[in-house]
Amino acid sequence: MTERTAALLDEQYLLYGARALGGRFDYRAALDWICARFHLVRAVVFALAPNPGSGKKWFLRKLGALGYDVQTRQPKVFRSAISHAMTCPECGHVSRWTQDRRDGDMDIYIAMEAVRLAHAREVDHLLLVSADLHFVPLISQLWELYGVSTSVMAFSHNTHEELRRVARAFHAIGPELVTPVGTHPVHARPIRAIPGAQRAG
Repeated sequence: MTERTAALLDEQYLLYGARALGGRFDYRAALDWICARFHLVRAVVFALAPNPGSGKKWFLRKLGALGYDVQTRQPKVFRSAISHAMTCPECGHVSRWTQDRRDGDMDIYIAMEAVRLAHAREVDHLLLVSADLHFVPLISQLWELYGVSTSVMAFSHNTHEELRRVARAFHAIGPELVTPVGTHPVHARPIRAIPGAQRAG
C-alpha cells in the first residue's frame, strides 16, 4: 500500500531560515524534492496575510499555481524602522520588506491541520517543514492516537536535537533548495502539479 503524505510548510520559518543563509527558499525545487521521495497528496503553505498593496500577493498566487494550497493568517505586527528592497533580475519585480516581527501563531494552525488530516484518515505520513519545538508533543500524539508518522524537513542550523529525535526522519534543507538573493524562486523551472493532490475548496 502506498503511503499517503501531506507536507505542511511554515512560510515565515522558511523565509527567515533561508535569509540567514543569504538566499530564498525555492518552493518549486522543494516540491520536486518532496514528490521524488513521497507519494504526496497535499502540500499546504501556512503564510502570513500580505499587507495591502504588497508584492506578497503575487508571490502567494505563484505558490498556488505551483500546486500548493496556501492558507493565510492575519499577523500580529511588532514595528521596526529598518526596511529593505530587492529586484528580480529576470522580471524586474521589486520585493520590499521591513524587519518588523510578524507573529501569526502558525504552529497552532499547522498543528490543527495535522490533527484534522490524521483524524480524517486522509494521510499515513506527515512532512513538517518547520523547526518549531512545539511540534515535539504533536508528533508523539499523532503516532500514538492515529498511527500517523511524522518526518521533519528543516534547516540544520536552527533545528533542535529533540525535534530530530522524535521525528521518524530528519531531512536537512540543503543549498539546492535555497536560491541566491536577487533571483526570484518562481523562475527556476517549469510549473509542475502534485500527482493526486487535493486542493482545498
